[in-house]
Amino acid sequence: MLTDLNTLLVQAEFDETDAASIKVGAAATVTVNATNAEVQATVAEVDPTSTTSSDVVDYGVTLGLSQSGVLKAGQSVSVAVITGEANDALYVPATAVTTADERSTVEVINAKGQEVPTVVTLGVQGTTDDQILSGLTLGEKVVTSTATAGTTTGGFPGNGGLFGGGAGGAGRVGGGRG
Repeated sequence: MLTDLNTLLVQAEFDETDAASIKVGAAATVTVNATNAEVQATVAEVDPTSTTSSDVVDYGVTLGLSQSGVLKAGQSVSVAVITGEANDALYVPATAVTTADERSTVEVINAKGQEVPTVVTLGVQGTTDDQILSGLTLGEKVVTSTATAGTTTGGFPGNGGLFGGGAGGAGRVGGGRG
């Protein structure tokens, strides 16, 4: 097999939950574990069949890189695929949202300092943040979690955007066939 080092591909594995939302053509970021260098990529293929190891079901994903000068064949990488995006969105930490019977609520702190259940409509749902389409206004205080010991709450991304369902995987860089 010939390897063309000018057209490196990344082979990554994603669990079945993440793989279900990964689509061909989706944007991704590949981070080289050894150097923390980041390279933009695009999902080229999602394997139609799974592999199972220790009762964990994974799907292979092939990503094409926008540039390959920072990578060497065989290097270990981490991959983040953007599966949903909402810019200039109102969002809260996912831990603040409770969903039951297709109804989502958050606990809002009112002017008297009381927790008031508030029905919200969700947009893009991520692993750390959920977009709020209606039910809240910017600046309202929302309970993000309850605990008996001191805890910290999840912060918000600084770019004002929400990258929902950012599926993560690990993989190795490989060469394209020449």
